[in-house]
Amino acid sequence: MRLLTHHSSAIKLFIGIHGDEHRLVADSYNNMALACSGKGEMDRALEFHNKSLAIKLKVFGVNHPDLATTYHNMAGVYDHKGELDKALEYYDKSVTIKLRV
Repeated sequence: MRLLTHHSSAIKLFIGIHGDEHRLVADSYNNMALACSGKGEMDRALEFHNKSLAIKLKVFGVNHPDLATTYHNMAGVYDHKGELDKALEYYDKSVTIKLRV
């Protein structure tokens, strides 16, 4: 839980400095998602991944390698949840970007 508190503090700091649509904010949400995944809190992990994804789409557009990483991480969460069709969808999004870039 301490790790999530630290990431939450980082998000507040980054939002205060850069605003709520900045790469560092997105990265912090991603880190929170990974921490939740490690704890087995998959639904919460997806919430944070979606926040990260929304920022990255605004900041980078649709063909940036950081989006590929986020899609890959989300696919892993769906895979862990047993939602294999959804996992495949997100793995495909990740690979498509990687091939373009």
